[in-house]
Amino acid sequence: MSALVVSASVAIAILAYLNETEKQQRQFTMELAMQYFSGDLQNAKDELFYTIQSVQSAVAPVKLGPADINTYLVKSDPGSPYSERDLASALLAVTSFFNSVSRCVEADLCNGELMQQLLGDDAAAIECAFSGYLHEMAKSANVGNLSTGLSAFNIGDCN
Repeated sequence: MSALVVSASVAIAILAYLNETEKQQRQFTMELAMQYFSGDLQNAKDELFYTIQSVQSAVAPVKLGPADINTYLVKSDPGSPYSERDLASALLAVTSFFNSVSRCVEADLCNGELMQQLLGDDAAAIECAFSGYLHEMAKSANVGNLSTGLSAFNIGDCN
């Protein structure tokens, strides 16, 4: 009988621990995700949006999809407004954030499924539109894994 009570107590303690761990994981997830929607990261996202808007204006009346925007940016002349420092800084800020998110999920501190729901669409859209440009940035700076965090969230295609 006492073995049954001890077993039940251990089971309850394990469930309580798992519940608390899951609660903490969700809290970390929300805290990290909320950073994406404010401050410097919001400014960086605005810069990316303005770049896409500028590309769309340049090719109007045609509307480019994400893969075509990516190609347009990569093939733009190096002196074009699309290769300025503001775009590179914005991309570095956003990719750094998503690399942190990816590490948080990999370390099991953040909930991957919830993070995907909160940020997955944005990450996929950014990676689709800017992956070629990011690749060129990484290549010219001899930096690997610049956008692995974005890639981890991109589960669709870029058309």
